[in-house]
Amino acid sequence: MHRKCALLSLGLAGLSLLQMTCAALPAASDSKKIRLLTGTKGKYYHYVGQALKVALRDRGIEVELKTSSGSKDNIDRLDKKEAEFAIVQSDAAHHALYGEAPFTKAHPTLKLVAPLFTEKVQILIRPHLYFSSPTELKGQPIWLGLPDSGSEVSARAILLASGFTQEDIKKSRYDISTTVPNAFKEAVELLRKGTIAAAFQTSVAPNEPVRKALEDSDLRLLGLDWNMVEKLVADGIYIEASLQKTEYPLLTGGIFTVGVQAFLATRDDVDADVVKTVAEIVQQDQKMIESELRGILLSKSPGKNRIEPAKLTLLGTPPKPQLWALFHSAAKGSLPKWPIRKEDVHYVFMLFGFLGLIVILGLFLPRHRKATINHVGHYVHLWSFVSGSFILLLIGGVWLRSVEGEINEHFTTLGAATFSLATTTIANKLPSAINPIAPPVPTTRTGQSSMLVFSWIVLLPLMVFAPLLRKKWKESWGPRLAEWVED
Repeated sequence: MHRKCALLSLGLAGLSLLQMTCAALPAASDSKKIRLLTGTKGKYYHYVGQALKVALRDRGIEVELKTSSGSKDNIDRLDKKEAEFAIVQSDAAHHALYGEAPFTKAHPTLKLVAPLFTEKVQILIRPHLYFSSPTELKGQPIWLGLPDSGSEVSARAILLASGFTQEDIKKSRYDISTTVPNAFKEAVELLRKGTIAAAFQTSVAPNEPVRKALEDSDLRLLGLDWNMVEKLVADGIYIEASLQKTEYPLLTGGIFTVGVQAFLATRDDVDADVVKTVAEIVQQDQKMIESELRGILLSKSPGKNRIEPAKLTLLGTPPKPQLWALFHSAAKGSLPKWPIRKEDVHYVFMLFGFLGLIVILGLFLPRHRKATINHVGHYVHLWSFVSGSFILLLIGGVWLRSVEGEINEHFTTLGAATFSLATTTIANKLPSAINPIAPPVPTTRTGQSSMLVFSWIVLLPLMVFAPLLRKKWKESWGPRLAEWVED
């Protein structure tokens, strides 16, 4: 009897422990699930969605990816509650909020969550069309991009800024059948035949299809004049940008264009806790998402045919102030607060600390002539100036990465940005006749002015103290050279 009671008690205790353990474990139904609208399968938006899916899954959020026609389609379907999140261009989001064309009604529930990456407006024109501005396209047949895509939204904005009316755009618009498997490839063929005068493509740059179209035909890229860029940038939707020879080798020189940011968006009725969690993951796991995206892009297109944006980074800087009102209140706390990446600010402070230490050593160490440091003291000026220039080179590289890293593959890492600055510094100081170096060109005015300034700052320690360095050189190597000559 006692044994039965003991076994019963033991069984009840085990059952109780099992219930407590099960209660402590999260139920399968508790896992968060969201739907994310991306873009056409096999295109950049969809690959970004795949990278986000991995990052969110690792943090307990299951993501169902849904393909779409692009930004406008994403916003319309988001409004119909076909998904909780979507990737959209900033200009499309702005027009949707106010119900401006191509939207037929306002979308007041649309909210932004996090900045993702920057795209550039690229305008291809047919052979032997010697236009220098989109203004001259009036009356010509133009492919604006896929219907309901971000390219269409950006194309409309460019044409309106060029003096087109909505009626002019309607008359010039040339549509490609939705049954065509590759609309951009068809647009390139129509350009070659002269059927259309121009085709718009808003995408990350360099874009492999655009580069291939330029290489295989007489097509060329049409730039924007600076007044038009300033007009488009003024409202905060677009950012200044350019397309350079380092992106498209067939360009004879850089041309102005505008960039547009792509954002993760949601609705204001989506659970605020979910929005906050997603926003935090995108910001905190940025490097992991970038690494995942890079792996996806390279696996889809290995070797020399790889997709070039694999080198680009996701945005780490805050959006324009004009877009701040569009953000979901739960996501605002996760937005970056620094004008450049926070980690870059830390790098700059650390490097300035090293620079200060080098200056102190250069000023005071030579005064001490103890035997143990006599040799170091003799050369400390030389090493101080060289080290100072190297530190300034790194500081310039950090800054250039911050202002160019998201839109220029030659500045995406500290090493790449520093190398670009070093090659520019060397190239600018060599006579053009013997200059074999063609350094990468920054795509923004800020980047170009920063490059110019830092290319001189890097040489400042060596230039200022050149007489002292010459003296040290003669003291150290003059006698030795004389001995070698005599021998």
